[in-house]
Amino acid sequence: MKELAFISQNRIYCLSGGRINELPCGRVIKYKETLADIRRRSEWKTSGSGAAFMGQNIPAADPENVTADISGLACYDGQLVYAVRLDDSGGIYIRSTDRTDMNESLIVSGKEIFPGRMSCQGNKLCISCGENREEKHISVYELPSSFAKELTDGDSIEEAPSMDGERIYFSTAGYARDDTGCIAAVQNKSIMCLDTALGTMDEFITDEKYDFLCPVPDGEGGIYCIRQTAGGDKPGGAGIIKDVLLFPFRMIKSVFGLLNYFSMIFGGESLRSGGSAVPERTKHRDEKQMFIDGNRINAERNLKAEKSRGEKYPGIMPASRVLLHISASGEQNVIKSGVLDYTLLSDGNIAISNGRHIIISDRNGTSLNAYPADRAVSLTEIV
Repeated sequence: MKELAFISQNRIYCLSGGRINELPCGRVIKYKETLADIRRRSEWKTSGSGAAFMGQNIPAADPENVTADISGLACYDGQLVYAVRLDDSGGIYIRSTDRTDMNESLIVSGKEIFPGRMSCQGNKLCISCGENREEKHISVYELPSSFAKELTDGDSIEEAPSMDGERIYFSTAGYARDDTGCIAAVQNKSIMCLDTALGTMDEFITDEKYDFLCPVPDGEGGIYCIRQTAGGDKPGGAGIIKDVLLFPFRMIKSVFGLLNYFSMIFGGESLRSGGSAVPERTKHRDEKQMFIDGNRINAERNLKAEKSRGEKYPGIMPASRVLLHISASGEQNVIKSGVLDYTLLSDGNIAISNGRHIIISDRNGTSLNAYPADRAVSLTEIV
């Protein structure tokens, strides 16, 4: 492995020589600097008694509150391509893996660009992208050109494309809508293979019990992918019994919470003596429960389960979310369980994220090394 780039908490990092360093996201930095400059220059208009009298005492946007969603990484000619959505605008950029080099090249940007995961083959950038967050389709750019050719369409979402010559593998799911046009249900995710030379598209694998995600071709007609239970893990019998027994107490607690909320809003005082307006445990809710690919996971519970099984590098993903190899003949082999994301490496190994570590494993799933990395996704080797 040479260098491995990945996204963690909407920041870009690079693992090189056993060390992890953050790569500054130039687009985000410049955007925040622009907002700060606008706020500084217009401050006189929105502060003071004159502004208050005229009803213009509304501060400009705070750069610290900027929403930056870095959604995809890919390697192009030894450089890094990344996709980002900033407030109401999206774009795709190219930058060096040198932390001190802040020069970046723009491929494309716009308000109606919602980019997702991507991959590169030569100068072809294949990306999941759309005009909104729900409908994303597969497009191909001829780098460094900004011209894109959209290859799929329909009332569906296509994600995580990966190329193998003229073939493109991706995960897809269709939408069912109600009478008002809102999405009522989402089909389980299957993997399709699009042959751009023949103009054909075939279903590689589907199963109503599972979602299949993030396909990567193995070069021999088969693929690696992530398989998870469709709709997320369901609680076992013990969990259901516990929920039934605790239901009356939770109902009473929720009613009291509602009354306490109205007391704080209209009376300015909590019903709890010495109570905090925001319980401390709610501040850490994101650490315990997350949404991954549309499914809620209990990170704290999964971490305890991993430790109890004696895992050397315990993670936060459910054991039912596995890295799977499907051969050209259709034979399925589970490589590793509890997988958040992964990428195949040029030295024949696999880099696997379990939500707490990046684990370097061989193709049989045997762990060789590990590095701490919180919720690392879009793992990309820089070659």
